[in-house]
Amino acid sequence: LNREWIRPDRHLYPEIWHLKNYLKHLKFVEGRNILMYTDFHGHSRRKNIFIYGCSSKGGKTAPSGNLLERIFPKLLSEVAPFFDYDTCSWKVQKGHHS
Repeated sequence: LNREWIRPDRHLYPEIWHLKNYLKHLKFVEGRNILMYTDFHGHSRRKNIFIYGCSSKGGKTAPSGNLLERIFPKLLSEVAPFFDYDTCSWKVQKGHHS
Protein backbone atom coordinates (compact mmCIF):
# COMPACT_ATOMS: atom_id res chain seq x y z
CA LEU A 1 0.00 0.00 0.00
CA ASN A 2 2.67 2.49 0.96
CA ARG A 3 4.51 2.53 -2.38
CA GLU A 4 1.46 3.50 -4.45
CA TRP A 5 -0.52 5.45 -1.84
CA ILE A 6 -0.31 9.02 -3.13
CA ARG A 7 -1.76 8.55 -6.64
CA PRO A 8 -2.92 4.95 -7.11
CA ASP A 9 -4.16 3.96 -10.55
CA ARG A 10 -7.69 2.54 -10.29
CA HIS A 11 -6.90 -0.29 -12.72
CA LEU A 12 -3.35 -1.16 -11.66
CA TYR A 13 -3.91 -0.89 -7.89
CA PRO A 14 -7.67 -1.30 -7.33
CA GLU A 15 -7.27 -2.33 -3.67
CA ILE A 16 -5.45 0.91 -2.83
CA TRP A 17 -7.78 3.06 -4.92
CA HIS A 18 -10.89 1.58 -3.27
CA LEU A 19 -9.43 1.77 0.24
CA LYS A 20 -8.55 5.45 -0.19
CA ASN A 21 -12.02 6.22 -1.52
CA TYR A 22 -13.63 4.33 1.35
CA LEU A 23 -11.56 6.29 3.89
CA LYS A 24 -12.57 9.57 2.18
CA HIS A 25 -16.22 8.45 2.30
CA LEU A 26 -15.97 7.72 6.03
CA LYS A 27 -14.44 11.12 6.72
CA PHE A 28 -16.31 13.46 4.38
CA VAL A 29 -19.70 11.73 3.93
CA GLU A 30 -20.22 10.00 7.26
CA GLY A 31 -18.17 12.48 9.31
CA ARG A 32 -16.09 9.77 10.99
CA ASN A 33 -12.39 10.09 11.74
CA ILE A 34 -9.89 7.28 11.32
CA LEU A 35 -7.93 6.90 14.54
CA MET A 36 -5.54 4.25 13.34
CA TYR A 37 -4.82 2.34 10.16
CA THR A 38 -2.63 -0.73 10.42
CA ASP A 39 -0.98 -2.44 7.45
CA PHE A 40 -0.05 -5.96 8.58
CA HIS A 41 2.48 -7.87 6.51
CA GLY A 42 5.28 -10.38 6.81
CA HIS A 43 8.98 -10.09 6.21
CA SER A 44 11.31 -12.68 4.74
CA ARG A 45 14.27 -11.97 7.04
CA ARG A 46 12.81 -10.77 10.34
CA LYS A 47 11.40 -12.93 13.10
CA ASN A 48 8.71 -12.29 15.69
CA ILE A 49 6.04 -9.65 15.16
CA PHE A 50 6.98 -6.03 14.62
CA ILE A 51 5.68 -2.88 12.96
CA TYR A 52 7.05 -0.70 10.23
CA GLY A 53 5.36 2.63 10.74
CA CYS A 54 5.62 6.28 9.87
CA SER A 55 5.81 9.26 12.16
CA SER A 56 3.36 12.15 11.89
CA LYS A 57 4.60 14.93 9.68
CA GLY A 58 3.73 17.40 12.41
CA GLY A 59 5.56 15.35 15.03
CA LYS A 60 2.51 15.21 17.33
CA THR A 61 3.31 13.75 20.69
CA ALA A 62 1.27 12.01 23.31
CA PRO A 63 1.32 13.26 26.92
CA SER A 64 4.08 10.75 27.68
CA GLY A 65 6.31 12.36 25.04
CA ASN A 66 6.19 9.36 22.65
CA LEU A 67 4.89 9.79 19.14
CA LEU A 68 1.22 8.83 18.86
CA GLU A 69 2.08 6.12 16.34
CA ARG A 70 4.19 4.32 18.94
CA ILE A 71 1.53 3.94 21.63
CA PHE A 72 -0.33 1.00 20.03
CA PRO A 73 2.87 -1.02 19.39
CA LYS A 74 4.05 -0.35 22.94
CA LEU A 75 0.75 -1.58 24.41
CA LEU A 76 0.82 -4.58 22.10
CA SER A 77 4.31 -5.49 23.29
CA GLU A 78 3.03 -5.57 26.87
CA VAL A 79 0.39 -8.23 26.13
CA ALA A 80 1.74 -10.22 23.16
CA PRO A 81 4.83 -12.32 23.92
CA PHE A 82 5.87 -12.60 20.26
CA PHE A 83 5.61 -8.88 19.55
CA ASP A 84 9.02 -7.21 19.70
CA TYR A 85 8.77 -3.45 20.21
CA ASP A 86 12.54 -3.01 19.97
CA THR A 87 12.59 -4.23 16.35
CA CYS A 88 9.86 -1.81 15.20
CA SER A 89 10.91 0.98 12.87
CA TRP A 90 9.32 4.38 12.22
CA LYS A 91 11.66 5.48 9.47
CA VAL A 92 10.65 5.18 5.83
CA GLN A 93 13.63 3.70 4.00
CA LYS A 94 14.89 5.17 0.76
CA GLY A 95 13.02 3.55 -2.11
CA HIS A 96 9.88 2.98 -0.01
CA HIS A 97 8.53 6.52 -0.36
CA SER A 98 5.37 7.05 -2.37
